[in-house]
Amino acid sequence: MNGGHWGELIKSRIDPQGNIWVFHRCFQHEPAGYATCVGRTEPPDLEFDPLGKLLTELWRGSVPFPHGFTVDAQGNIWASGRNKDETVLGMSA
Repeated sequence: MNGGHWGELIKSRIDPQGNIWVFHRCFQHEPAGYATCVGRTEPPDLEFDPLGKLLTELWRGSVPFPHGFTVDAQGNIWASGRNKDETVLGMSA
């Protein structure tokens, strides 16, 4: 993926089935410390099996600034990000 070049990794976790979840900033690595998914086509959340085969891609184009991530004991995925717009549903972001 992306020629083997990863960008900023938010967090990786192993789910109850042993699969590996990676939440990252869409392979973006510049500027360092402020990489985003804005204008990127890659999904920020990826699931791999224990051998590294890609199983799932989530939230393509919907998380501009990936920020927080975890997988709970039931296998639920929890992620947060920051909005790229000044307002959300008409209210100040």
